[in-house]
Amino acid sequence: VAIFILGIAFYVLLPAEKAPPLLLESNKQRLSNQGYLMVVLFAIYVAGEVLASMWMSTLIVDKQGLLPEEAALYGIWFFALIGLSRFFCFLFVKPHWETTVLKASLLAGIIFGILGQQGYTWALPLIGLLGPFFPLCMARISRDFPADWKAMTVYVSVGIQTMLAIMHQSVGTIADAMGIENAFLLSPILLGATFILFHQNNRVSRKQA
Repeated sequence: VAIFILGIAFYVLLPAEKAPPLLLESNKQRLSNQGYLMVVLFAIYVAGEVLASMWMSTLIVDKQGLLPEEAALYGIWFFALIGLSRFFCFLFVKPHWETTVLKASLLAGIIFGILGQQGYTWALPLIGLLGPFFPLCMARISRDFPADWKAMTVYVSVGIQTMLAIMHQSVGTIADAMGIENAFLLSPILLGATFILFHQNNRVSRKQA
């Protein structure tokens, strides 16, 4: 909800900036090709990240027999890694490293998500190494859609909220029917889908460059 409200606030409050006619025309074409791909990419990514953070403790309690307060420590480390990885990314990542860092963060989330789902509890907090993906990818919106970035922010916010609603319902249904360990596998699957879409987005960007 907070992401959605923030997106609306950016769209309404920030002043409109006119783009040159040629740039605006080019951006409309790109929005039809890349724009909706980015919306889907963000929606799927956030669903994978939120699923991992919200259901991690449940997985640990059910499958490892730890107390809820012990399982909560893994969640604390998860969010600490997300925050620290984003902070160090802000300090040290150069523009020419962005694509490598984005791919590496997704791969870390996928690998440690699968390991955690398989019973390696130590790997669950390390899913937080995917932290740099969201801010770095959001920064690309202003570069790839300079005339429509405010509208894109709203589209992304709506897409995220819609996907989160679908994700929560799906995880609950799968957990009831097949167990939490199988439901948790949705997280690395969603992050894997994000990786594929990100790779496709890069291909489109290179063709349009």
